[in-house]
Amino acid sequence: VADRLLSSQASTNFNVKFVELLMQAGTKEDRIVLAVDVAQASSDVLSILTSFIAGGNVSDLLSPDNMVAVATLTQPKVLALGLSPSPHNVWATFQAVARRHFQIAL
Repeated sequence: VADRLLSSQASTNFNVKFVELLMQAGTKEDRIVLAVDVAQASSDVLSILTSFIAGGNVSDLLSPDNMVAVATLTQPKVLALGLSPSPHNVWATFQAVARRHFQIAL
């Protein structure tokens, strides 16, 4: 698996898989653990992981369809928290849920 994280095509594949896992963690509340060998991961992969670990800001990886899914699936959680379903509150709630359920082991 680690060898596949070295090329630029592999980085693109990683982005797709990472978004898939992020969506599972943030919308379905599935517990996800992603193990990555730092010594064999590309700088692009490490950059994505660092962004997520540091603040969860990986919205640039999500497609417009992913963003619609996040809004649709997260809005009920936002309303249940007594918050207005603004884009800011929806994204903040999605990030909080995703960070709680998505663990990264380096």
